[in-house]
Amino acid sequence: MNEIKLPEANWQSDIEDKKELPKEAQVLLDSILVRYNNHTPGVTATPELIELAKKYFSQGVSMGSQKFDITVYEPEEKSMVGRAFFALVPKWQGGKLKYLSEV
Repeated sequence: MNEIKLPEANWQSDIEDKKELPKEAQVLLDSILVRYNNHTPGVTATPELIELAKKYFSQGVSMGSQKFDITVYEPEEKSMVGRAFFALVPKWQGGKLKYLSEV
């Protein structure tokens, strides 16, 4: 699916207008964006939600002029200490972000 394009303001109502997204995908996208904007921990990334995100959000999302990739943080070990969650990562045209260990 193509990048999801949303306005910078009133994006929540715009998500509801995206008829190409099933209700579950609309709710997930809204939850991810609300938590990002409120600087709160990300939505828990269950295997089912990861598959849903891969199907509908693999090309990212834009809010106004800012573009984001939707990523998943996974704890190194499957334990009770951490949980997998969705995180938005800003992206810029013509390149990609790399960890310092990658450059």
